[in-house]
Amino acid sequence: MGDIGIGIALAITSASSNALGVNLQRLGKRTGSHLLNLTGVGLAVLCGPLDLASFGFAPQSLLAPFGALSLVVNLLLAPLIHGDAITRIDVFSTSLVCAGVAACLSNANQEPHPYSLVELGELAAHPHFCAWLAFLALVIGGSVTHVCFRGISSPGAAATLPIASGGIGSCTVLQAKALTEFARAGAPRLLLGTLTGGAALCGLLQIAILNLALGAHSSLVVLPHFVATMVAASGIGGGIFFQEFAAAGASASQTYLAGLFAIIAGVLALRNKKDPTAKQD
Repeated sequence: MGDIGIGIALAITSASSNALGVNLQRLGKRTGSHLLNLTGVGLAVLCGPLDLASFGFAPQSLLAPFGALSLVVNLLLAPLIHGDAITRIDVFSTSLVCAGVAACLSNANQEPHPYSLVELGELAAHPHFCAWLAFLALVIGGSVTHVCFRGISSPGAAATLPIASGGIGSCTVLQAKALTEFARAGAPRLLLGTLTGGAALCGLLQIAILNLALGAHSSLVVLPHFVATMVAASGIGGGIFFQEFAAAGASASQTYLAGLFAIIAGVLALRNKKDPTAKQD
């Protein structure tokens, strides 16, 4: 197994761990078991080191779509653990997500590129990346504001809470990938410590927000929104920051983005799905 294969295997393990952790958190919330809830949180935290390790073997835009496999694992676990019914919408949306992952995998840039400290600094200050950060901050801020006004148990929070968590999670992913590249380039310890602290803070905030959502809404509603947001934001953010889209070529980049949109479309197919645990306004 080459470096790319190792990176993919770690990414798949991380996605599976995340889906199991999410369902254990929900089960713990429902049954009042702190042990199950903490176990679920622990599995979610484990995704961080697994993702960090995977980024040392493959480009971010290649690995990001594998986060969508959490949706597939969740579709298998939710009926077994919680008794949730699987509908045709669930099957259709999951199939669309899997097709999107396949398109991204076949068209992502698979050639790791070593960066110097100067190059990494230039990438961080690039106008396209700064614009992307501003857009991401707007999405996260808007989602949090919606929940503040409408409440955690409102039907809309089943989407806005995981969207905020997924957006923050993509920042965790980007900082983790950047940490591996800066470490390879021989960056000073202060910078590496800052990136490590930033990734840890974003990771904890991501888990806390997702845990709130799972305490009030079905994982069949929460997890798809979280996964789609995190996968799309991680793939696009990594492609922009590391300029992986430019390296892959126009045609491959367009197909890759089409795959990401297929993943998003799979989640949008769930917008009319009734959340059995949501409270009506």
